[in-house]
Amino acid sequence: MHSLLKRQLKRHFSDPANIPADWQAFVNGVNDAYKGFDDDRAMLEHSLELSSQELLDANSEMRAVFQAVPDLVLRLDHQGLILDVKAGTSDGLAPRRLDLVGKKIQDSLFADVADQMMDGVRGVIAKNSPISMEYSTVLGGEVAHCEARLVPLLETQIMVIVRDITARKQGEQREQGYMLAMQRATIAAQAITQHRTLEGMIAELASQARTVAGAKQCFVRLSPGDRSIKAVASASLSDDYANWRAKVEVAAQGDTSTGLDALVFAGHGAMRLTQAELQAHPLWPALAKKQDHRPAMRGWLAVPLKNRHGESVGLLELSDKCEGEFSAQDQYVLEQLVQIASAAMENVKLLEEITDLNTKLELKVVDGTEALARQEALFQAAADQAPQVMWIVNTKGEVTYLNRFWYELVGGSSPTGYGNEWMQVVHPEDVADMMEKWKLVWQNGKVFSGIRRVSAVDGKYHVLAYRASPVLDARGDITCWIGMDTDITDIKAIESALRLSNRELEAFSYSVSHDLRAPLSTIDGFSRLLAKQLDADGNPKAQQYMSRIRHSVAHMGQLIESLLALAQVSRNSLQAVPVDLSEIADAVLSDLKARDPGRQVSINIEPGLMINADAGLFFVVMENLLGNAWKFTSQRDVAKIAVGHHQTGSGERVFFVSDNGAGFDMAYADKLFGAFQRLHSAEEFPGTGVGLATVSRVIARHGGRIWAESQAGTGSTFFFTLSSTHSPADLLMDSGLLKDDSRFGEL
Repeated sequence: MHSLLKRQLKRHFSDPANIPADWQAFVNGVNDAYKGFDDDRAMLEHSLELSSQELLDANSEMRAVFQAVPDLVLRLDHQGLILDVKAGTSDGLAPRRLDLVGKKIQDSLFADVADQMMDGVRGVIAKNSPISMEYSTVLGGEVAHCEARLVPLLETQIMVIVRDITARKQGEQREQGYMLAMQRATIAAQAITQHRTLEGMIAELASQARTVAGAKQCFVRLSPGDRSIKAVASASLSDDYANWRAKVEVAAQGDTSTGLDALVFAGHGAMRLTQAELQAHPLWPALAKKQDHRPAMRGWLAVPLKNRHGESVGLLELSDKCEGEFSAQDQYVLEQLVQIASAAMENVKLLEEITDLNTKLELKVVDGTEALARQEALFQAAADQAPQVMWIVNTKGEVTYLNRFWYELVGGSSPTGYGNEWMQVVHPEDVADMMEKWKLVWQNGKVFSGIRRVSAVDGKYHVLAYRASPVLDARGDITCWIGMDTDITDIKAIESALRLSNRELEAFSYSVSHDLRAPLSTIDGFSRLLAKQLDADGNPKAQQYMSRIRHSVAHMGQLIESLLALAQVSRNSLQAVPVDLSEIADAVLSDLKARDPGRQVSINIEPGLMINADAGLFFVVMENLLGNAWKFTSQRDVAKIAVGHHQTGSGERVFFVSDNGAGFDMAYADKLFGAFQRLHSAEEFPGTGVGLATVSRVIARHGGRIWAESQAGTGSTFFFTLSSTHSPADLLMDSGLLKDDSRFGEL
């Protein structure tokens, strides 16, 4: 506009000097205004250039992020047309881009779920918000489970992110299978323990074990070494073997042994073989010959029945699993079921003995008071020798007898606890349930059982499993109730005693090592004086003998120091603080390099390895592990030592120390962490054999575990983990928490 104004002024005024002053002022104002507009335009164009570049950069970043996503990503329009594709990393979700772009959902690899996918597209359009869906399809010839998330992008586009969740679904199915198996085992245990006879219990165990494991054959034999206990056998077969049942029942009264049972009894543990392993076993030809009295075996799982002393008294065998082979999960569930059944059998045997004794007592009542007194004395003697609590309750609900084991458990002596006084030691939370059961059985006169906690003389609550049955007179009326309580906290007591024994042994080791220092120092001092005199005499043989003495004294001194360090690890209480393992490793290796500056060692320490642990003890750990790495790489021209960590899929942190040293044969890995265990000679690599035992003990006290992987001649890697909660058993012992009551819920 200002150019047009200039042309008009030139037409009217050929000489600019003749332009009126007010006109000239107007023209100047217009020029100034347009000059500002030109400046603004230039700035706007510059800003647009910058914005375009930023947009390009952002687009590049988004494309990089888009490509980095491990899932299959699609961009669709609202009609289901595929506009763009980014392939996933899994085989089934990694199609070629050209095979999908331009196609509709119905014509792509989503054809079998096209309706479900389009319903999702319409849902996103309607709600204008993301939705998620799961579906199953066939990828690569196998059923795959996928999760799709549909997200609105633009007014006319939708982004679909597809993730393969097959592994997660399979894990959930395995977990559900395990939970179902445990539920079945719980129901089975209840059914087994309800039986009153060994025959009924063995038969129930065979039936329930076959059902829980999903097998077609189950054989159970109880053949204890004690001749006073009768042998019992039972078999359970599926309907597939219905024509075998009569033959198997007859054979069960004889020898149903497969020959493999000797291997189970020798190993005192469960044994599991696949069908291929079974057929390859040396005993397979002999097993095939026994098919005249039992069906052919297809896979095999055997679990020994043990008494409370840990002795094998029987065997449960399973064969012919309905689907697949017997798994480790099957073995674990059956081991738990057999353990419960074995304990129940012990109780049944004792109950049968008590019932038999009661019957004899009732018969003696008819013959007279004197005979009854003798039988009562016999009963009391037998009951007092029983390794379980036994008691008698009259028809008023008052205790009239408690055996010796009761008083050993809770303290006092007879008649303390008679009447209702015994209930004072029962945990308050268990009284209500106990009384409800008593009221019920008083009406129906049946056997009753349960679990209760009682306060023992050791100041803790012991968990007891009790069972009682009524005693009837000749008219069938209840005269009293006789029962027994089994202390099921024995295992905890044994563990506690073992822990105390270990600590006493460590204290003894510490005292012995400490007391050996003084005479050893005396030997060292006098040997030095004697060596000086021998140097003057010039007798080389005597000097050689003296050198050996001093070398042995020095080696024994190292052993004593190692023993003291090992004992110190267990004696000191833990002080958990933030610890930088990288910093400790750097300090230890710097000291090793200063003492041996001539070596060429490549060191790689991952920075920032923070843990929560006892700083002093972990300095000992790194000093031993890195000292070993330094020692066993001494014969390398260029040694390599690394310290770092990695994280497992479950989130557990695993730390490691690796080297390229001498290594060792993994066949001897079980000896690594024992005291004075060495895999190399002292002439080749000196040492005491206590360092790794110390490391193992420190890691265990922190609730972790340690192991090693190695190959002779190529190096070793030591791995260790720590408890994420920082509350291992040793920390509890140090704080005194384990001295509190042992609660039933913790068993």
